[in-house]
Amino acid sequence: MVPVPLTLCLGALGALGAHALRDRTTSAHHSGAGYNASTGDYDCPCNGLALESQLARMVAISYDEKSIRSLESYAKELFSCYSWSDFYYHLPNSGLFQSVLAKVHWTTPTAFVGRCAMKPQTCTVAFSGATGLNFVAGIMSSSPVTLKKASDGSIQVSDDGTGHRFHQFYWKVYEVFREQIGDKVIDALKGCEHITVTGHSIGAALAAVFQWEHLDREMQQITMGQNVAWYGKPPDVGCRGKRLYSIDDPVPYLRQFWDGPDVIRHALVPPQRLTHQKGSEKWTADSPSACNKDEPMDRECAKGCSSIKPHYNYRIFTGIMQHQASAYITAVDSAFSSLEEHGAPSMDMA
Repeated sequence: MVPVPLTLCLGALGALGAHALRDRTTSAHHSGAGYNASTGDYDCPCNGLALESQLARMVAISYDEKSIRSLESYAKELFSCYSWSDFYYHLPNSGLFQSVLAKVHWTTPTAFVGRCAMKPQTCTVAFSGATGLNFVAGIMSSSPVTLKKASDGSIQVSDDGTGHRFHQFYWKVYEVFREQIGDKVIDALKGCEHITVTGHSIGAALAAVFQWEHLDREMQQITMGQNVAWYGKPPDVGCRGKRLYSIDDPVPYLRQFWDGPDVIRHALVPPQRLTHQKGSEKWTADSPSACNKDEPMDRECAKGCSSIKPHYNYRIFTGIMQHQASAYITAVDSAFSSLEEHGAPSMDMA
């Protein structure tokens, strides 16, 4: 068994820091963003919030215990705009180490469906990321599993070695999600014609698989701080959506696993960087890069950077607080409120 570095545990659990934004009120304005920018079909009118700001709040809410959601300022801003269907699933304990961690810190990962009150055909599916230490420990089970689409459109483990290679533990999580609550999520999406799937960290990687499995639906992915999860070329999802990442968040930059010559990489949708000047609290969103750009990447990790080596641990230790879901609310609100003044950037799908 590969030991789990302390900074890796701190890193993944840093994603649970949605509560850091409690009682903070924000005021991002609607930017007109969405996959179909010409009609705004994916947008939901919601207290002047840009779609990206709504999604950032949704991923933060996905980490919260249902009983305390009403206490969060970022949750209150959305409750009047969406009807919600909550679904919880339980991860299996794989081995003694994860079983022990489950007893120390155990929570239940979430997937929930939001339906826009003013546009009931516009819906969102949000995946939580790591919700407990046992979830964190599973990250080290990184050997690839080869996946392909079956004749019925579902994603299955390939029986002939062809397909797309994906992080083994993330696949196990997705299988559990699908087995326990997948049908309930699909049922909750009945009548939805324009669907955005979102998530943060590991939840963002799961969102990418969900989109791939349901390409027959009008579905885009817009995720925050997506974990790298693919080896070699990821599946083609038509460049529907984008991956938002913060310049201060080390997690999307680091490539701690590899399979032969293939270093683990991101999903195949356009990356969009959120950046700011050093010492400034004013964020901007760069124009999305081309769909096939595997960005961001720490230049020290071009051939992989082990999670037991100093560089990886230094980046995680010094920057993990910026991986929190609450940090993305701050960055996204600032970046996408400014787009209203200057015009939203076009998305390069090349």
